[in-house]
Amino acid sequence: MKRRQFAVPLPFSLPLPGAKRRLDPNLRVVWLIPFLALLALYVVYRVILVESYINYQLVVLVALAYTLTVTFAIFGRFALAFRYNTTQFDDVTYEPSVTVLIPVKNEEKVIASTVRSVLSSYYPSDKLDVIVINDGSSDGTQLELEALKTATTRLTIERFPKNKGKRAALEFGFTHARGEIVVVVDSDTVVRPNCIMEIVKPLSDPAVAGVSGHTDVSDPQSALEKMQAASYFASYLLFKKAEATLGIVTCLPGCASAYRKSAVLRFLNQWRYQTFMGTPCTVGEDRGLTTFLLRDGWRTVYVPTAVTETRVPAKLRTLIRQRVRWKRSFFRESILQSEFMHERWGALYFYPYILTSLIAPFLAVVILLLAPFLFGPVVLGLYVGGIALVSVVYSVYSKIYRPRFSAVWLACWSVFNLLVLNLLSIYAAITITDGKWGTR
Repeated sequence: MKRRQFAVPLPFSLPLPGAKRRLDPNLRVVWLIPFLALLALYVVYRVILVESYINYQLVVLVALAYTLTVTFAIFGRFALAFRYNTTQFDDVTYEPSVTVLIPVKNEEKVIASTVRSVLSSYYPSDKLDVIVINDGSSDGTQLELEALKTATTRLTIERFPKNKGKRAALEFGFTHARGEIVVVVDSDTVVRPNCIMEIVKPLSDPAVAGVSGHTDVSDPQSALEKMQAASYFASYLLFKKAEATLGIVTCLPGCASAYRKSAVLRFLNQWRYQTFMGTPCTVGEDRGLTTFLLRDGWRTVYVPTAVTETRVPAKLRTLIRQRVRWKRSFFRESILQSEFMHERWGALYFYPYILTSLIAPFLAVVILLLAPFLFGPVVLGLYVGGIALVSVVYSVYSKIYRPRFSAVWLACWSVFNLLVLNLLSIYAAITITDGKWGTR
């Protein structure tokens, strides 16, 4: 049987189902011109940096190779993201039975709104049920859940007397899910009314087993939250669109992702007790699930119209701990994915992206700490200028899809990434087997 091909629509946040917006194709071509110009300037900057300030032949060759790899990765990322623009997917009707899993621990203030948002989704009520796994909460989470259960028969509550971890909670959920499709939602995330309807559509393609939704930051107030909001929006619209074009979204995030249950059950026990370097993997369960799907040959994609809103850390200390946890799972799963990704068409994008992502933090620290002493302040200025240039490109790209996108906050995030997150990346790499959750 001929496989039906689907494509995902443009990533506009749709407050109500049926509300459709389109970007004029001619306008897209016009926007592409400044992108290419800015990226060309970035290439020139990298070449000048290498040729002007490094005189050792071997170092020059290595630096040029890295420069070309970075340039290829950035060009490829934008090219793939721009290609992800067809609208055939809008007309797909697919309504399988769906079970939504919500693992929770100590979220008494927000769990009710999360569950209500799922139960009020624009999806056939006879095909949608919810399982909440209370993973050893010590606050009033269970009381909130019991109050919700009195109002509906579609809610199942499983309570673990002691904390077992998110993997254990999801294992229980996948095992007991009645739906053909399982949607995992974080306990601090609210789904838009049409999110479930949109996120299951790609699974009508028998080659797809995992789908990432789009996540916005819920009501950002502080500067730290606004920086994260800008980062979320740009990352989803660029990185996940680029990966989805190739069918290799490398992380189906915990905020909201859909899975073909039959595909996950094949490796559920192996994923539950996954180890790395002899140590049990207790963090990065979402990226780990994605790795197993990709290893089995499934396609994983992204749906920008399946919108959720999540809370982000409001305190710097909490954010740092969260990012360390994320970076550990990124390093671990990138290594594991690199073992088989050469079998996929997306390898030409994946390996340059992973290589530069792994090297970038170490390179940044070297340049920030050593370049001023070895080569003078000009090299440091050029490096920071290159970071700023890429930030401008990301901002312009994001404004195509959200005119009110704040380039200022993305620029602030770029500085934060340069000065703080790069150091965290190195720490995460050194402590890669540390499975502490860190934010609770």
